[in-house]
Amino acid sequence: MQRLFVRPVITDQVHQRLSAGLKGQEFADVDVTFSTTALPLGEGTTLMFAHKDVEQAEQARDWYEQQLRKFGYQTGMV
Repeated sequence: MQRLFVRPVITDQVHQRLSAGLKGQEFADVDVTFSTTALPLGEGTTLMFAHKDVEQAEQARDWYEQQLRKFGYQTGMV
């Protein structure tokens, strides 16, 4: 399982756009879960990527991170 922490909290609109964009990717079958997390740096979203092929989960995480940065989010590994 791969994790990614994003600040601030991801909005529903961004979540929907990312979910739609993921469907067209080769790693579309990666299971992505979101949860709101409070950490010392502030509230954000933790994304978890699960797949039997770790490389697929890593590719999905990297794709999400790249897309989120385009929306102006700060990302980092948890």
